[in-house]
Parts: sequence; C-alpha cells; structure tokens
Amino acid sequence: MSVASVRNPLMIQERLLPSSPNWIQHGFQHIQRYTFATTFTRQQRVLDLACGVGYGSFILRAHGATEVLGVDLEPEAIRYAREHYCMPRLEFTQDDALTCRFGDRSFDVMTSFETIEHLPQPREFLRNAAQLLVPGGRLLLSAPNTLQYLRGTPPIENPFHINEPDYGTLRDWLDECFEIEAEWEQSPVIGDGGEAERTATLQDLARQGIIRLGRSVETLLRRMADRPLPPIMPAEPGSGAMIGSTAIIPLLPERRAACNVFLFVCRRKRDHPGS
Repeated sequence: MSVASVRNPLMIQERLLPSSPNWIQHGFQHIQRYTFATTFTRQQRVLDLACGVGYGSFILRAHGATEVLGVDLEPEAIRYAREHYCMPRLEFTQDDALTCRFGDRSFDVMTSFETIEHLPQPREFLRNAAQLLVPGGRLLLSAPNTLQYLRGTPPIENPFHINEPDYGTLRDWLDECFEIEAEWEQSPVIGDGGEAERTATLQDLARQGIIRLGRSVETLLRRMADRPLPPIMPAEPGSGAMIGSTAIIPLLPERRAACNVFLFVCRRKRDHPGS
C-alpha cells in the first residue's frame, strides 16, 4: 500500500488518501485486502509494515486485533495517520521496512500490502519481517503480478515499482524464511475497458454524486469487516459504474500468470536463518 526504504518526493502520489478522487477507483481494493486480513488478525498483536496513511491499521484494530503498530518510512504519512486514526492500542511510528527493530517487542501477524515491489532488496525485507514475528507468526503479503503489469501486453509501467515479481519469483523470495499456507489472488471481476473508460466512469460518478455514495459504502464495509470476502457492488443498479471491481479468490495453478495481484498467507519458519 505504501512505499518503504526508497525516499522520493513524488512517492506521495503512490499513496491513497480516503479523501482523494482516486479513492473511488482504487481505495476499495485496499479496503478489501484489509477486510480479508481481519480473519487472521483478531486477538493478535499486529504489525502493519508500510502502513501508508493508516486506514488499514485502523481497520485491523477496529475489528479485533489486540494491538496494532503501523510503520511507514514517510513522516508525512505517519502524521496523517496519527491525526485521523486515533484509537487505544493503535500506534504509528516512522521507520524503515528493511531495518526496523522494536526491542523485545514481536508480533503474531504482519500485514504488508503492495510494498515489496517498491523495494531494492526484497529478500532483506523478508528476512527482517521474519525477525519481527514470533516463531510460527503469520505474514500476509500482496504484490502485483509483473506479467500483468511491466511484462504485460501492453506493458503497464509504474515508476514507483522497481521489483515486480512473477509467481515463481515471489515464491523464491519467500522460501528462505516463510512457508506459504495459502495462495490467493485479487483480480478484476468486471471487464476493464481501459484508461479512457475508467476516466469516463469517474466523470460520471462525479456528475451523479456517487462519490458521496462511495464514502457511505466505505463506512458500510468497515461495519461488515467480520465478513472475510466482502462483495464489491455496482455504484448504482444498472449504471455499470463500479466503485470497485475486484474479488479475492483462491489462486488456481492455471491463474498464476493471469492474476493481477498475489495475496499470500505465510508462516514464519522456525529454523529460518537468524532465528
């Protein structure tokens, strides 16, 4: 969801704010990942690494995590999180995903969504993640499939992504420190007509006042967060305008090249290097 370990003044453009126009197009996909994660974080100590502006950490704490620490490299993001998401046993701190340490403090579950593709050293990131988890602790990790982005047809380039993995690469990165419990994908369930159609849809949403409806739906999704796989519904019956357009479903072998985003549930190996 956010960028860590790469300082760049333009990085804020890669970060989603719930009040931004892009939220209606992409924000619910982020909410969907965190809603999925609540199945694993109830009654757990959670580290949300590369938490961005903090709404995901807030969702995890609000829906059953015993405590949540949100960490992000950018001080602007941490300031926003502290101002907007205040709750007991929810903390935010500025630190680097590759090197952060919290003394004797360790966590039962770590979430890190849309982070690893931004990092120059993904293996180092995962080694550090393993050190921050208790033995057998869980890592919930998502990453875009490069075969649908930089290596897609046509290529979709993102200047913030420096290490997009394919399926085999992501598994290889994880293998040193983690065992994969379950493989999921987050992919579109509605046809995508391209950037022109998306732009037109956003203009239609603005004209219809559906952005306000979108914010209401966001509130509803938060209240429904005990449901592990929330549906993403059309903005208005019969309108064809979508607030969100993805589903989280099991990753089948035939889908490894075709899925948009990998979402893996992993366990820290007890005998990983450095344990």
